[in-house]
Amino acid sequence: MTSVTSDATMDLTPFINQIRDRCGLSFKQQTVDILRTAVKERMQTLELQNPAGYFSILQSREDEIQRLINLVTVNETYFLREPKHFEILTDHLIPALLKTTKPGGRISILSAGCSTGAEPYSILIALLEKFGDSILEKVNVIGVDLDSEALESARAARFGKHAFRGMDPRIQQDYFVPLENNVLEVVDRVKSQVEFCLGNLAETTLPGTLGWFDIIFYRNVSIYFDKKTQKEIFHNLARMLTGSGKLIMSSVEISFHDLDSLHLQEIEGVYMYGKSPGLKIQIPKPAPSVDGNATLNRTVPVFAKRTRPSRPAAKKSRSAHEERPPLRRGDARQDGERSVPILASKQKNNIAQERPPLGRGATFEDALALTQNDKPEEALRVLKALLESQPDCVPAYGLLAALSINLNRLDAAEQACRTGLALNESDLECHLLSGLVAKERGQIKEAQDWFRRAVFLESSCWLAHYQLAETASSRDQCETAAKHYNATLKLLDRYGLQNNGLAFFPLAFSADHLIHLCRHNLERLKTRH
Repeated sequence: MTSVTSDATMDLTPFINQIRDRCGLSFKQQTVDILRTAVKERMQTLELQNPAGYFSILQSREDEIQRLINLVTVNETYFLREPKHFEILTDHLIPALLKTTKPGGRISILSAGCSTGAEPYSILIALLEKFGDSILEKVNVIGVDLDSEALESARAARFGKHAFRGMDPRIQQDYFVPLENNVLEVVDRVKSQVEFCLGNLAETTLPGTLGWFDIIFYRNVSIYFDKKTQKEIFHNLARMLTGSGKLIMSSVEISFHDLDSLHLQEIEGVYMYGKSPGLKIQIPKPAPSVDGNATLNRTVPVFAKRTRPSRPAAKKSRSAHEERPPLRRGDARQDGERSVPILASKQKNNIAQERPPLGRGATFEDALALTQNDKPEEALRVLKALLESQPDCVPAYGLLAALSINLNRLDAAEQACRTGLALNESDLECHLLSGLVAKERGQIKEAQDWFRRAVFLESSCWLAHYQLAETASSRDQCETAAKHYNATLKLLDRYGLQNNGLAFFPLAFSADHLIHLCRHNLERLKTRH
């Protein structure tokens, strides 16, 4: 096999620019590593030693740049992801459209960034479950993606067992045919009804198959593009929506502001975009600072490091009426500028102990730094090495779980939480993360149990109250939801986002956004009594 330039000397800048200009993909550390591997693979296949030679081919051959894009794009997906979206689809959106669709007309649904096809097939399965086979004559479902190999897999409609996590066995039996090696194939009556086409949503000229759509699913896709491309895609999707159409995005991608001609709307706690004005969340203008410049709203970026409300010095006397800042079990002491959590001891005397020293080599601090620098895969490697040498480091399991959730590796997140709780059954972080895993899987009652335990461990954790409110609302437990929305409001108003209970938390909303959202949901709950 022809050898290629080593990783250390390979300049990927021309390749990054070429792909970014072509389809707008954003390259963070994780995708840069994927690109490096992809370039090496193509150079070996073409028996090239010089990256410059491969780049020359890339510029002159359309089929080659498509191959490279196929290798770089991420195609992890599974069926019926975020089940609340499918409930809103079948219980609200489709019934309303059926009332206004002319006889013989069809409702058009687009899965934008459909990857290997789990989402468009999920859409049709959800519709069949609700309306029966008659719905097949009333809807068109189309999937579009820029990865041609992913689309070939989508058309083949064959999926490994990982794509079925959390699925009702009865649905799996009704809509899939078992093959060898734990592979399942979508039944023909579903497979034949979904159309797939190659297209780049950032381009103004899209395939002729794509026209006007009543509903567009665009979930867990925008995070892979840079801001400029995201704006171009949103503009194109808005142009493809009918006047009453809806754009459905993942709950972690929704931004609480208008997107040009699209407005935020809400149905039973699920937020989406539409062309008609809907929910208007007024965000207060930044208050001027002392020097006259506007101060920005505080926000917590993805995996922002947790801080705590400052507390008085230990020797300072406290009056009987002076309020203490919120603390959770396993509080923290200040060691220089770094907050060092203290783990609750499992000894009978219940004396708190400091986190054990991490020693040389892989450290928890290294993993934190890599996470802050948006290098999740490297952080995971450091955590793995750390836990091999120190398997009783509970904070490492919490960070491992948080990273796994952000990478949609729910099984790994669940296992990390279980191990952490086996070591410290009072760990707040593992309780919260266990609840988020259950919620993502649609196991709402189990999620509520985890969040209740988190509130018991630390009643001032706003995130636990907020998640209890959300899960209670989804189950029509209006009084419980209102109680915890109000608790969330009080805690956010008093302490901001800082007392969330997690070392790193994937949230890009400001406290103001969440406060307005809670108030809106409280008003909505009043109409449901």
